[in-house]
Amino acid sequence: MVAARTAAGLGAAGAWALAPLLANEMCSAAWRGAAAAAVVPAHNLGVLLMYLAADARLPHATVLWWCLGLSVSHCFVFMLMPESPAFLAASGKLETAEQSLRWLRGSPGAGEAGSGAGNAAGSGAGTASLKNELAALPAPDLLTRSAFALAKDMLSDKRRRRAFFIGGMAVVGQEACGVLALLQYAERVFVLAEGGEAGGEARAAGDAVLMSPARHAVILGVVQLAASFIALYLVERVGRRPLIVWSALCTGAFLAAGAVLVAWPRLRVGGARAAGLALAAAVAADSAGLQPAPYALLADMFHYEFRSCALLLVTAAAGAGNALEVCVFPLVARGGGGLRAAIALAAAITLAYAAFAFAALPETRRRTPQQIYDALEYDTPACRFVTLFKRFTKRITNDSSCPEKGKSETNKSEKPTIHKQNRNLNLYAPEQNRVNSELANKSDVTLHTNTNNETENTNM
Repeated sequence: MVAARTAAGLGAAGAWALAPLLANEMCSAAWRGAAAAAVVPAHNLGVLLMYLAADARLPHATVLWWCLGLSVSHCFVFMLMPESPAFLAASGKLETAEQSLRWLRGSPGAGEAGSGAGNAAGSGAGTASLKNELAALPAPDLLTRSAFALAKDMLSDKRRRRAFFIGGMAVVGQEACGVLALLQYAERVFVLAEGGEAGGEARAAGDAVLMSPARHAVILGVVQLAASFIALYLVERVGRRPLIVWSALCTGAFLAAGAVLVAWPRLRVGGARAAGLALAAAVAADSAGLQPAPYALLADMFHYEFRSCALLLVTAAAGAGNALEVCVFPLVARGGGGLRAAIALAAAITLAYAAFAFAALPETRRRTPQQIYDALEYDTPACRFVTLFKRFTKRITNDSSCPEKGKSETNKSEKPTIHKQNRNLNLYAPEQNRVNSELANKSDVTLHTNTNNETENTNM
């Protein structure tokens, strides 16, 4: 059983890492963020189905056979999909890359597209957009590099390294903020909440009470799935950074409210129902932006050459964060603080993540990696603090260590050099004029002497 679950986990991890990568490479620029985030609703649909299976008390073998059938069906259906156009172009298969891109965009084949002027006129803007996408495909890269060499090249550049660590923190922090553990132990969380409200009677009721927490978990899954579908619209409409900041802030606030409501079970406003509403709101806020947006942000930060390497490394780190979170949550819940301490810890981590996102994350929607690197260079937390300090004090300091956005430090250092050169020219100009005048006088005297000598010789 352990070996089977380990093998299934490895396969699921690979699919989870590759799905945003393929979606980013196969879709147009207007839909890349939503496509990269579409893996989250698919995951949440599976979570809801598992909650329904638990509520219906299906046998474990039935659930395993159903999961196996779904995986096999997905494998055969996905064989009908073409290879990524970016991968084909980078491999030197330009014609196959064009055919793949045309198939994904629903455009006619290469031969049909060039058969007549009528087809070209009928295509209109679609043909122009397709040509732009074909021109934007990566150049053929026939160099064979190992995974270690590719990762080393990615981290060798300072700007890429900064983007990798900031984007990685965005993904790993989202995965380890505590909401996943809440979903993993959803039924148990509601059992503890019911036990806190009803005391020993809830524990004595046994299996009869388990139905209510299971139904609460199903409602939690429905809310999560609905919010994740809304996120597909918000991630392109609102943007990556604002969506991450606000969803993290709302998630942390609702988690804190849930911890307070669980802590005071004897109050009429506390207990399982009120705490369940607060936790459902936290899960909705998490699914509406905090789950999908970091993956879209990370995929925007890198060119094709390093995108897959960055996504795979960050996904591995996110898996480690998930494992740590799932292990820590029950340990804290079993300690002296109980469920209240576990939810409060998740709220504190999420609010800290919101502060990090506000201070460090750039906006990446419809930006090239170079534009994102420029934003990271000039929008660091220190520079933002200096900017806010200037606005507050209304003072202008010329010796700030942070360059203004859009201006480099080299432009600032050019003016003193030019003034110094002009000053040198002004200092040496009178001396040079004096030397030139002396040389001119000497030449006049010499010329006058030579003229007199010639005159004397003529007279003789």
